[in-house]
Amino acid sequence: MVFQAVELLDLDPHAQSYSTHFPRIVALFDISTDYNEFFVVDKSGQAIQRPPRSNTPIPDVAGTSKRIADSCNARHPLSVTFAHGPGLIYFEPLVTGGETVDDISSLYCIAKSMHQELT
Repeated sequence: MVFQAVELLDLDPHAQSYSTHFPRIVALFDISTDYNEFFVVDKSGQAIQRPPRSNTPIPDVAGTSKRIADSCNARHPLSVTFAHGPGLIYFEPLVTGGETVDDISSLYCIAKSMHQELT
């Protein structure tokens, strides 16, 4: 499933909304309940744990995510969340809302491939 969502980074009622709310095109899919990961595959292909100081991503999962993102022509950093069953991914473009139709196709390709490989 691909849909638009709003990422809330800071729920402080005094924060300015332009710095805390980001529209995202998101893909949601099922994977094995064995995975509990939260990381970003950056433009260089490195998996960066989120939040900082959390567990380092499992190398096989990070490598699989990078390989799939590359094969699906990902142009932006990819946020990856696996939560014991559901998988959720979205791009983090430099310009918020800057996704193109090709980016949406790439995101769908990544979600479909991750579902197939990690189920």
